[in-house]
Amino acid sequence: MAQQSSLLLDIDATSLQPVLQELRYLDRTLYDATLKGLRDAAQPLVMKVRAGFPSRTLSGLMTQHKSTPSLQTTKRSQDYPVYNSGAVKRGVTAIAGGSKRSNRTTFPVLRIRQKQGAAMIYDMAQHDADGETLARNLRRKHGNASRTMYPVIRANIKMIEKDVDAEIKKAEKMVNDRIFATGGKSQYKASSARAKSQSRTSLGKFGKRF
Repeated sequence: MAQQSSLLLDIDATSLQPVLQELRYLDRTLYDATLKGLRDAAQPLVMKVRAGFPSRTLSGLMTQHKSTPSLQTTKRSQDYPVYNSGAVKRGVTAIAGGSKRSNRTTFPVLRIRQKQGAAMIYDMAQHDADGETLARNLRRKHGNASRTMYPVIRANIKMIEKDVDAEIKKAEKMVNDRIFATGGKSQYKASSARAKSQSRTSLGKFGKRF
């Protein structure tokens, strides 16, 4: 079973994307403070998601490997990470900001992440190389995927909307004040336009075929 490095679910705050881009260009300290404010605003949801992961799951996912404690022993062809309740709950965090992903046109703004391997298997396993035994047993015990992350976030997202909205408004005011102070022009857009112009000039000069 192929394993992801982490499980990420986006929180819809796309209206903040251009504000963050501008703020990052204008003042990195204020940008970092805004990201911290978003993470703090998301903490009640993080706690809900942590509580949504069960203390116990399939015994095969909770049995420690004799020589490698971080892995559990099964009769399958490969070992899986141990499902440890404490590690699973600590693995849930909020992430704010980030780089543009190659398969999308937008930048991530706010996401809830689960980085513990066994928790990802518990939450999302649908197919198993060994006759689907693991996935089938998970469905019987906990239902279909996603078993915690998506349903808990969907059921509780409104509890953080007010605080996230307050952070968005705070960031918008900071950006608007800075833009007003510089004559009403977006410094981020101006910088992007200069970069694109320089790129076109360079290609025209050095990329011409003879």
